[in-house]
Amino acid sequence: MTHEICDWNETKNESSKITIKFFSKINNAENIFSLVKKGEIEKCFINPETIISEEHLLMATIRARRNQKNNSMKTRTIESEILWCLSPYKGVGMAFKHFGLQENFTEAIVLSFEEQPDFSVIQGEELAFNDSILQKHSNVDKIKDIYQISEDEIQLTSLKESVIMKMSVNNLRL
Repeated sequence: MTHEICDWNETKNESSKITIKFFSKINNAENIFSLVKKGEIEKCFINPETIISEEHLLMATIRARRNQKNNSMKTRTIESEILWCLSPYKGVGMAFKHFGLQENFTEAIVLSFEEQPDFSVIQGEELAFNDSILQKHSNVDKIKDIYQISEDEIQLTSLKESVIMKMSVNNLRL
């Protein structure tokens, strides 16, 4: 299953497609991890344990695209900018640590900005990208820890709303 969105620029006459896929049971993680580290694959790989909803990921993706268009990216590539925009921390290293892939991953959310994306390098099962799948694969305790969300906060609002609020506040960071 593919989730595609179009991101229009300020002139409204160009669009760039963002394709998002969710993969499970990935059996060539070592090869993918190596290609990503070498910069030989132009896709953003995200640890699904750290994503609570589609809105969570799309908010970071749109912010990263805006930063790219405004020449205000804090990182070198759009792929790493997405990870940085997901992160409540200022440092890029922490963003990679929490949201990027770990060496022996078996699941990944993969974003591509190519017009004709090729996902053939990924040997795994493609699942639908939706809130239901994300909630099954997310690690609530890990998300609460990353975003420093307390039990008291969860009693006042949902985890998703707390994460979105923390991301919105982090838009103000320099």
